[in-house]
Amino acid sequence: ARLFGGGTSTFNLGGSDGTIQGTNVANPVFTLGNGNTLNGITITGGGDGIFGNNITGATLTNVTVTGAGGNGADFTGSSTGITGSNFTATGNGLDGLHIDGDGTYNFTGTTLLKGNLDDGLDITGKGTYTFATVNAQDNTDRGITVQGTSTGGTFTTTGGTVSGNGGTAVFIDPITAHVVLDSISQSGGTSGVVLENVAGSFTVNGATTISNTTGPAIAISDSPATIRFGDISITNPGADTQSGDDDVAGVNAAVVAGNSVISGLGVGTGLDFSGSKTNFTAQSLSIT
Repeated sequence: ARLFGGGTSTFNLGGSDGTIQGTNVANPVFTLGNGNTLNGITITGGGDGIFGNNITGATLTNVTVTGAGGNGADFTGSSTGITGSNFTATGNGLDGLHIDGDGTYNFTGTTLLKGNLDDGLDITGKGTYTFATVNAQDNTDRGITVQGTSTGGTFTTTGGTVSGNGGTAVFIDPITAHVVLDSISQSGGTSGVVLENVAGSFTVNGATTISNTTGPAIAISDSPATIRFGDISITNPGADTQSGDDDVAGVNAAVVAGNSVISGLGVGTGLDFSGSKTNFTAQSLSIT
């Protein structure tokens, strides 16, 4: 951890799974320096639980941040070479994990982002962001937000569940994605899935269940990515200026789905492919 005056040192708390509590909401609990490692601790209180700006080579292993006033972990500027394993952020005042920069990030194991008062995962930039399992659940706004600045960046996941978030379950725009998720569940909020200018691939192996959104349940635009869903269930979607349910525009790659059920349309549209150049394939399709 960084010491007063900018130096760095190593602390051994003794035992295992120690807890460190910040007392000043204006300051991060930990401000990381180059090459710092946090291992087997719980962080609570303070501003951001963990903050790193323009740093290289920090490692988070079996770290939990809960009840911080700001982000669970916040990396900004030219930070790069950041690695994590089994990182957990719950009940924090802003995002669970916030990344604003073009560096390289690699999180293995399970990244759990739950009950945070903004997004679970919030990334802005054109770096390389690689995750194994991401579980983004019950966050006040979006579950996963990736706002790339070009498709030159990459965002990768190999599994995870996105459920119970208040805004949009998954929002990605624009970046090259290699995303695999186990399931998506969204009730209320703006949309279930929004993909804009996304290259690469986006796959949900299990069920995608979306209900009572104020906007389109699934919105895909100008995305040459290969997109695959398992079974889809959409109920009572809202309407926007183009559609209410599945809004697909300008896509020039195939969209494949399993058994798809769309119901309770009201003022919405079941499927809207206007202006798109897309092959849509579903194992079965029911619109009521």
